[in-house]
Amino acid sequence: MNRYILIEEGTSPRARIDAAASWLESLGGGTIVSDLKSNLESTFGTRTAAEFKRLEESLSRRGVRLAWRRAGLPFHGNVVAAFTTRDVIETLDEREGIDNLLVLGWAPMDYEDWAERQAPTRVFIAKAQ
Repeated sequence: MNRYILIEEGTSPRARIDAAASWLESLGGGTIVSDLKSNLESTFGTRTAAEFKRLEESLSRRGVRLAWRRAGLPFHGNVVAAFTTRDVIETLDEREGIDNLLVLGWAPMDYEDWAERQAPTRVFIAKAQ
């Protein structure tokens, strides 16, 4: 498994999750995971179920799926752990079928131990010219 981390506190969570979706698309697709669906809804800025459904459809056309703990975490492919808890990061990290894991850092207590142990490659958001 290739491990990556994106921590850019000067950028908005939306900019980071959009960059992560583009990263997944560049790899041929994958899944953005959080512990709660509501975390994904608020990060993407969707206010209604219909808006969230349209977002899922738009991302799906790019090869990107959304998942959360209750709906089931992925077992393979490329995965972004988006602003989630330590136990979700650890669960994903232990799955043998995951090729690339990108952690979007939020609260240091949730990713610092993992980052220290796994030494992920740091990913940066490309700045618009």
